[in-house]
Amino acid sequence: MARARDQTRHSKIDQVNLEALFQKWRAATPEDKFLLRLHTEEATFLLCYQTAWQMRLLNLYGTDLCLFDATYRTTRYALPLFFLCVRTNVCYIVVGVMVVQEETTEAIKEGLEVFKYWNTDWKPAHFMVDYSIAEIKAVESVFEGTKAVLWDFHREKAWGEWIRKQDHQVSNKEDALAKMRAIARADTTDQYEEAVKALMDSPNWKENHSFRSWFSDTWLTEAKRWVAVFKAETLNIAITTNNGIEHQNETFKHKYLKAYKDSTLSEMLEIVVHTYIPELRKKYIEGNVKSLSSYRRHKANVPRFLWDRPTDLVRHIMSRTDSSLSERHVVQLSDGIFSVKSETHEGKSYQLAFGTKDSLPSCQCDDWRRYKLPCKHFCAVFQYVPGWTWQQLSPIYREHPLLNLDATCCSMTPVSGDEWGTEAVSQPVTCEETHVTSDYGLPPRRRARKMDLRRKCVNLNKQILDKIYVTEDEDTLEELSEKLSTLLKDLTPLTSNEDGMPLHLEAKRVRVS
Repeated sequence: MARARDQTRHSKIDQVNLEALFQKWRAATPEDKFLLRLHTEEATFLLCYQTAWQMRLLNLYGTDLCLFDATYRTTRYALPLFFLCVRTNVCYIVVGVMVVQEETTEAIKEGLEVFKYWNTDWKPAHFMVDYSIAEIKAVESVFEGTKAVLWDFHREKAWGEWIRKQDHQVSNKEDALAKMRAIARADTTDQYEEAVKALMDSPNWKENHSFRSWFSDTWLTEAKRWVAVFKAETLNIAITTNNGIEHQNETFKHKYLKAYKDSTLSEMLEIVVHTYIPELRKKYIEGNVKSLSSYRRHKANVPRFLWDRPTDLVRHIMSRTDSSLSERHVVQLSDGIFSVKSETHEGKSYQLAFGTKDSLPSCQCDDWRRYKLPCKHFCAVFQYVPGWTWQQLSPIYREHPLLNLDATCCSMTPVSGDEWGTEAVSQPVTCEETHVTSDYGLPPRRRARKMDLRRKCVNLNKQILDKIYVTEDEDTLEELSEKLSTLLKDLTPLTSNEDGMPLHLEAKRVRVS
């Protein structure tokens, strides 16, 4: 009984901490946005946070594509931490922080509505999410006309984990992965149909009903969210790689929270607000300032149109300028349309277009399709055809924020003690009057019996999941859905929590045998 009182006291103290933190932040930065709703009998926990500069970057870079990424096990509470992110001209940036009580459609939707209310002009064309039905439904219901697409990184990870499980009995794992990846890379509907046919003609598909059901029901039904041909051109401009955010997520957990594995929510937020986010802002400003020609001298071979542009863009184009293509390889077909002969395949040419005020540039080569950045064929035209250079590219392309420096950052000058015009990065701070001591830590646990039971439950759940993939009878699936819903409803109030906040009671995930 005393143990339960200690847990409640700890949770109450952390709620006091949260309220104190938000009052302090509001007083210090009234232009920033805060929302904190503590758990009560009438409502679930919700926290949203966004600074003024994050709002600016969301509106600058978040039109084509926004990214939604969840990180878990960052505190002692089982509360999902969501980062709302954008790809900027120099790096990925977190432009909003959200903590919800459960990863449900309703909870995520409510949090997104807050950010939508704070940013009235924000309407992303695409939202990149994990393969989470809750995230997909929430995004597409909050933003009418927005399309949720899947991370390549998470897709590859999910495929690899499923294919390599021995119980799934995929005989030729590498062939299965190669054929699925060919579907993902398909740039035309013909390529997509051919790649799907190749997979369906393979022994893996014909001989393994579990594999066939899993890929058909889970992935092919959602092909519009992960196959290249179904992605809009604006999306391809907005992203050159989509696993950088995963690295950022891991950096946050390992670098910033390594010593705070059992931290309270208020302690974790102090790290996010006073260390992690300010360092991201500093990185963004520094990346823009260091790309200025006034900051560093370009080499003599760097053309003038690449001065004062993001460093990654300069490197990409310069790496494609030094090719064996020459003036004889380039033929102008019409105004803004060129044919460039292949330097390796006799008789083969690639047609490229500079685009118009209403259409994007294009080239038939794989390099352009992959990166949507000037390839060696564009570079050959820039180099050998007078009057056709960067400035003649479509204005909707060349003026895209990803391809230009942020003028606001570039106007900043280093000042003493604050090199990039940002607040000094501070160490995490806790409220002294409500500091949580070890006296209120989690109670000791009897692991052995509970771990055995958890392992047994997880293995049974896994077997049920495998059976679901091969069950065709709709009545059976409907009856099972009702039983599982009842089981979840009965189990939820029995999970460990502190004042309604679910707890992580185990440091390690249960291993499936």
